[in-house]
Amino acid sequence: MIFLFNAPFVPCAQNVSLTYQAVKFIVHNAGDTYPGYPNLAAEFRGDLGKVRFIFGVLAAKQKNTAKICIMVPKFFPLKERFANYVLLGMRYVNNVDSLHMGYTASFNDPVTESVVANHFIAEGCDITILQSINSVRSLIELANSTSPWSMGTASDMRDFVGESVLTSVIIDSFVTFKYFVDKVIAGTFTNELFLDTLDNKGLVIADYSCDVTKNARKETRKVINKILAGTLNPLCQPMIYDIFGTTCATDLQLTGTFFPGITIFDGTL
Repeated sequence: MIFLFNAPFVPCAQNVSLTYQAVKFIVHNAGDTYPGYPNLAAEFRGDLGKVRFIFGVLAAKQKNTAKICIMVPKFFPLKERFANYVLLGMRYVNNVDSLHMGYTASFNDPVTESVVANHFIAEGCDITILQSINSVRSLIELANSTSPWSMGTASDMRDFVGESVLTSVIIDSFVTFKYFVDKVIAGTFTNELFLDTLDNKGLVIADYSCDVTKNARKETRKVINKILAGTLNPLCQPMIYDIFGTTCATDLQLTGTFFPGITIFDGTL
């Protein structure tokens, strides 16, 4: 078996899989199936939208917040979906705080990350949500400022920054690894798409920082329980009806355009 890190490896995996058909290939974060390649499977973070919604709820319920911010690379194709889910979570708990998004040049660009972090500090952002683990430097800048709180992605970023990180979404690749190893052992491997979810623990919300208020913990737990029980769908909200005129929306509809209430700062200019 060969595991490949991300979607850009798909063309390589497709070419090599045709030559080495006895080998099983799995591409992480690819988000698709490949019918013509029986020994090539994929994994995708299926519940990230739900996690962003939950983060919006937690940020909105944290004490004394007025501005919630997101740092993301400008080229990231799902940045609108990311922000829209967070905003839906904020509005679900009747929070009218402004949501600000700051663009960096890359997933690891100290110059523009510092520009965006300093902009957020000047704007008075209370909580900054990051797309990736790379921007630890920015969280340290924020933690030492008047905009102390943050939320991370990929691993528990408190390990790097401290209690100012309220929580993170942890991507547990072992769940994917075990799933496909078991399939190979059982002789049932297929070219399927495996989704990391909150249910199968492929995505895990890290333990809260001691800075998270009791009210924020309580209200967020209610929302998580409803989502896991299937009684709350982040894509079926009053705001969705106001924008699209339908009861519910799809992930695709959240991609490519920002909902009203989101302000953009381009730190790459």
